[in-house]
Amino acid sequence: MRFFSFIISKTFLINLLFALLLIGVVFWLTLQYLSQYTLHNQTIAVPDLRGYTLAETDSILSQKGLRYFISDSIYDKTLQKGSVVEQDPLPNQKVKDNRTIYLVVNALSVPLIPMPDLIDLSLRQALATLETYGFVVGDLEYIPDLARDAVIEQQTNGKEVKAGDLVKKGSIVNLVMGAGLSDELVHVPLLLGLKRDEALETLRSGSLNRGGEIFDETVLTDKDSMEAIIWKQVPDYVDEKINLGSYIDIWLTLDKGKIELDSSAVDSVDSLGLK
Repeated sequence: MRFFSFIISKTFLINLLFALLLIGVVFWLTLQYLSQYTLHNQTIAVPDLRGYTLAETDSILSQKGLRYFISDSIYDKTLQKGSVVEQDPLPNQKVKDNRTIYLVVNALSVPLIPMPDLIDLSLRQALATLETYGFVVGDLEYIPDLARDAVIEQQTNGKEVKAGDLVKKGSIVNLVMGAGLSDELVHVPLLLGLKRDEALETLRSGSLNRGGEIFDETVLTDKDSMEAIIWKQVPDYVDEKINLGSYIDIWLTLDKGKIELDSSAVDSVDSLGLK
């Protein structure tokens, strides 16, 4: 009875009310603190940093109360050195203040990568391997050797490069190929109407090299040079055969009307849409 009388007494009820009020105040203050600490309902739109240098990125993020961390780097010669290539979170995503933005940047210097072992590979295998490693295929030289159409030596800047040697990514690699023990001849391919890249692929598949390039007055920009087509070649496609590794000079234009075909080649170029 005493306990029951106590819990219904005025003194107990006042103390209980005070305790509940105190708990409520503490709870409210805690919520206010957490709201300020976590910036509840306060977000920042992530800026698009792609293409900016690290110095520019640092300035942009500092103004917005954000940080950055370089998580990786790549090398792309078409992009500005040291510029941002990718970012996480992506542009316009909402984040809290002081959030770290993870960046992938374009390397400041050309990375060195080990030269793959191309010896004894076929031309097709060697080309695929070099492309995978980020190298550019240069000239093909054919010498008498038992290893017919296989790589005998790989070179950069006129010097032999061994497998495992560190070479700048994007370097031009020349290949010395085996031509068998005979002076083998190959047919001159028809390049008229092809673009530069298409012609290079055709020459490589035929174990030949691209020689000089002459652009006419219609080709003014880099984009034009990529779209230009071959209107003249030397040796001409009517010539019978030439040695493996020979060079073929090409003339390029944006004017398809400059291409002239003799009757012996008309049937071979129907697919080019030039007639």
